[in-house]
Amino acid sequence: MTIQQLLKTAPVTTLLLVSFIGLFIMQVLTGVDANNPSTEALLNWGANALPLTMTDDPWRLVSSAFLHIGLMHLLFNGFAMYFFGQIAEPMFG
Repeated sequence: MTIQQLLKTAPVTTLLLVSFIGLFIMQVLTGVDANNPSTEALLNWGANALPLTMTDDPWRLVSSAFLHIGLMHLLFNGFAMYFFGQIAEPMFG
């Protein structure tokens, strides 16, 4: 299935996949280890940390959903999003 076909059948899934991959590429280009990112690097990119989220950074609840802890995590989540998103999105609208 091409990106154009996926965009027609599951636009939100496509947008999420592009967002996940784009963010991961930006992380790697700025020096974050692609296979084993440090806790500090993840926090810098918006990972959820309770003391930060509960005080000054509530946006971390959303940003952490787009972060992936290494390439394998991204691949597994992307694989699941690709297949299940095509089924779920038409069902739920």
